Amino acid sequence: MKIALAQIDPTPTDFAANVSLHLETIAAARAQQVNLIVFPELSLSGDGTQGDPAQMTISLDDERFQALVEASTEMDIVVGVLEADDGKRYNSAVYLQDGAIRHVHRKVFLATYATFFEDEFCVPGRGIHVFDTAAGRTNLLICNDIWHPLLPYMAGMHGTEIMLAPSNSAWSTQADQLKIAETWESLNRAYAGSLGVFLIFVNRVGARHVKGKDLQYWGGSEIIAPGGELLAKAAYNDAELLVFDIDLTLAQRQQQDADIFRDFDISAMQAEFDHAVTAMQARREGLKQEG
Repeated sequence: MKIALAQIDPTPTDFAANVSLHLETIAAARAQQVNLIVFPELSLSGDGTQGDPAQMTISLDDERFQALVEASTEMDIVVGVLEADDGKRYNSAVYLQDGAIRHVHRKVFLATYATFFEDEFCVPGRGIHVFDTAAGRTNLLICNDIWHPLLPYMAGMHGTEIMLAPSNSAWSTQADQLKIAETWESLNRAYAGSLGVFLIFVNRVGARHVKGKDLQYWGGSEIIAPGGELLAKAAYNDAELLVFDIDLTLAQRQQQDADIFRDFDISAMQAEFDHAVTAMQARREGLKQEG
C-alpha cells in the first residue's frame, strides 16, 4: 500500500489557498498511484494562533470542504481543520474515504504550554476510535495526543495497526529544555515497536510569529515500521511529498509474535488507574495552593 506524507506549509489566513494546495498535492500523489495521503495538523486552517481563528473555522458540511471529500474517491485522505460543531470549535483530523467522511478525531490533549494556547480557541475532544480501512485497523492522534501514552496504548488495545499522527511541531518549542525533534523521533519508534504498529508522523514546515517568538516548524515526517525501524524520512524544514510502499502484513505478524496485551489484567489496571487519577487530582490541588 502506497502512503504519501504531505509535508506542506499552509497559510493561516487563506482557506481557499490551502484547499488549492491540498488539491495540487493530491494530484501529485495520484500520479504516483498513492492509496492514502496524510496532511499535517490543521493543514486547512494553517495555525489557530495566527490571525482570527473564527475566519479559519468551518463545519464539515461547508461547501468549501466538498472538493476534498470528492477527491477521496480516488485515494483515502487525512486533513486537519478547525472544525465548528454545535457552537464549539475543535482541532480535528478528518479521514476521507470513498467520497465521504469516514472518521473525525478531535484532539483530546490540547497544547496549553510554552508558546501554545489552544484552549483559548478550541475545546478538547473526548476519546479515540479505531476503525477499519483498506490500510487495516487505523486510528488518528493529533500532535500532543501522542505525548500522553494512555491514548496510543488504548489504540493498541483496540487492535490498531496503523497509527496516524498529524502534527504541528516547531524547533524552538522549549528549546532550552527539550530536543524536540529527537524526542518526537524516540516516541515514534517506541510506540511503533512496543505496540507493533506502523507509526505515520506528518509534521508541517514553515514559520510563524506568536507571543513575541519566531518559531520554525521542522518537518521531518516519517514512517516507522511495527518493529520500530525507520522506513522513510522527509527532509527537515523543507516542503516535501514523501511516498513509501508499506507491507500491511508486518503489523499483523508483529502483533501475533509479540502481543503485549496477551496477559493484560483489566481489573488490576483499572484499580491502578483510579489510584493515579486520585493522586493527580491531589497534586493539582497542591499546586493551586502553592500558587
